[in-house]
Amino acid sequence: MVFDLEHWSLDETKGLVDFYNAQTADLPYCHAVDAEAFDWGIRHPRYHEGLHEDLSEEEIIVAKRDGDVVGFIHLADEIESHDNGQSPGGIIRYLSYAPGCRDAGQMLMDAAEERFRGRGFKRIYAFLKNYIYRFYVLGYG
Repeated sequence: MVFDLEHWSLDETKGLVDFYNAQTADLPYCHAVDAEAFDWGIRHPRYHEGLHEDLSEEEIIVAKRDGDVVGFIHLADEIESHDNGQSPGGIIRYLSYAPGCRDAGQMLMDAAEERFRGRGFKRIYAFLKNYIYRFYVLGYG
């Protein structure tokens, strides 16, 4: 299958709400959100009202087929403090792709890896509790 990848800023994410809601419709503990709740919820941490202060350069990479969203990945840069100074790393905050579109999911992961390698990052974390969407809940942990 042929997919097109687009790079979106956080200001463009309202166009992902219908896809997100369709993907999570049958998941326990998840609920549908409207465009405003989606936009607000991806910008603010789960456990407090402030913005994510330790994330920068957030980006959404969207996979489309024939103009329709079939997947997206939400990426960010993180600076983690260590005793020996700052160590930059990459964060995958969210990844989803439509059933039957595993190739799109792989393309999104490859694009994320390319982005992080291009920044010289030596570590990448995915789906850390502090960075997942505040309205996305998995009942397994």
